Amino acid sequence: MTVRRIRHYFLSLLTIFVIVVCICASLSNRGKINSLYENIIDLNPGWDMVTPSATAPKGTIALERTFSVRELQSTNGGPTLFFRTNNTSVVIRVNGNYMYSYGMLGKSYVGNEYGSALHFFRLSHFFPNDVFTVNIEFSPAFQHYANKVFSSGTQMLITPKIYYGSKAACLQAYVSDCFIPAGVSIIILLLGISYLILTSSFWVLHRKYTRNFCYWGIFSLIVGAGFFMESGMADLFIPYSFIRYFASTLLLAILPDLFLMYIKTSKVLAYNTRLCNFFIVHSIVNAFIVCICAFIPGLPFSFVRNYIIICHAVYLFFVIAMFVNNSVGLSKLPSIPSMLVIITAVAILIDFILYLVPPYRDDIFGVSRYFMLAYLITRTIEVINDYFSSQILSAREEMYRSVVVRDSLTGVRTRPAFWHFQKEFFKSNRTVNERLSLVLCEIVNLKSINEKSGYEEGDEALKTVSQILKLHFGQENVYRLDGSCFGVLLIDTPADSITLKIAEIDKIVDDYNMSQDLGTIRLNMTAQSYSIKQYESFDKFLLSCYTELGTSRKDLLQNL
Repeated sequence: MTVRRIRHYFLSLLTIFVIVVCICASLSNRGKINSLYENIIDLNPGWDMVTPSATAPKGTIALERTFSVRELQSTNGGPTLFFRTNNTSVVIRVNGNYMYSYGMLGKSYVGNEYGSALHFFRLSHFFPNDVFTVNIEFSPAFQHYANKVFSSGTQMLITPKIYYGSKAACLQAYVSDCFIPAGVSIIILLLGISYLILTSSFWVLHRKYTRNFCYWGIFSLIVGAGFFMESGMADLFIPYSFIRYFASTLLLAILPDLFLMYIKTSKVLAYNTRLCNFFIVHSIVNAFIVCICAFIPGLPFSFVRNYIIICHAVYLFFVIAMFVNNSVGLSKLPSIPSMLVIITAVAILIDFILYLVPPYRDDIFGVSRYFMLAYLITRTIEVINDYFSSQILSAREEMYRSVVVRDSLTGVRTRPAFWHFQKEFFKSNRTVNERLSLVLCEIVNLKSINEKSGYEEGDEALKTVSQILKLHFGQENVYRLDGSCFGVLLIDTPADSITLKIAEIDKIVDDYNMSQDLGTIRLNMTAQSYSIKQYESFDKFLLSCYTELGTSRKDLLQNL
């Protein structure tokens, strides 16, 4: 079974798995908010880290701040606490009283962690008090992390940045912080969409490089989607959902497959086929692992995510080695896209290391998305340039082919095309069922016309005869065998029909001669049908035709 067929089977099953996981995730409400007031998402000065409550799980971080009525009343639109968490349970107390909690409150059909979430907590409800204290506790979503006690001041969790002010001001500040990484992601998404539009256009116009553009477009779309999900902006559209956490992990798993398929299709460098096939199949298997592990309640999904990241890191080492080996093998400096591939791969590796080492970051691609954008833009320019270069080469090749196959003066086919046709005809073994006929037509007095009236008049005579032959026998059947002789190859054409057409041509030429003040055109024409019983080879058949025409043309046979 080929790698391509295996991929098709796996992708079909994977699609079913993804649909099931998304449906189950949409029905889950594991990351559920329980608040006495209004709810929905990092740490400003004024907050102090304090000792968590006695009932808090191990690994909990507690932040505390005291607010006054004057401070709250100075904000427009009502004061709000706004922050974003990732796989973190949240408990908020005011003056020691429980007011808000998030996590471990609902049921879950898939996934045992929440992913990222946005939190709003309005403080205006506490205006009756002159001064009040807000305490926020952050604890890991899974018990495995909660059992790890902090040591040497190292935190398992990053304390989120807490925005304070009106709801609109908090959202504006949060969007401003997410704008640059989200903007880079959107540009990459637009590149992918542009490539898919080009793919559709080329498919409609029957152009080349359709698969190349298609793989590159899908790769760019998935990269952009993954970056956008990690930028924080996606949380504004899906505030509480395991689907986003699951989808970004799944995209990480299948990216090697798409990138290597693009490399294979575009043929931008040489690579080890076995290793590439291994990573292609392995990425699809990893995608299945992501889907299956979403249904295992005792396994933290962050473990699965970390496993995918480690596999992706190994794959990046392979990509770096592949590009470096290609550059060394060619004994020259790497091209700019190749250098950007290496730099981008190194940047992603650094981001992965920073993500896997505590304190854990929310954004996996904090640095690498900018290098990826530079690589995609550079490679886009190179792909478009390669496309137009290939179109120019194709046009030149078509022009050279037309010069060889098509006579520039008369527009009929040339002698090389004549020999090619007869070879292909006999190679296909059709002579048993189909009959081949040859009509020879020579302008007997062409030399005399050239000498008396000039070469322009001789060229005009050639054009006139070729037009008459094309009109009666079809343009694709007429060949110019030499300076003054034309040949017509016909398949399964009755002899009576050929004789009738020759008589019509003679009449047309006579009428033409009568209308001309200058020299006349005198034609000599003959027609014969090839028979394997009568002739041992096509060469002897052609020689017999020329003999009947009255002119020995043995020089033509030298090109067989």
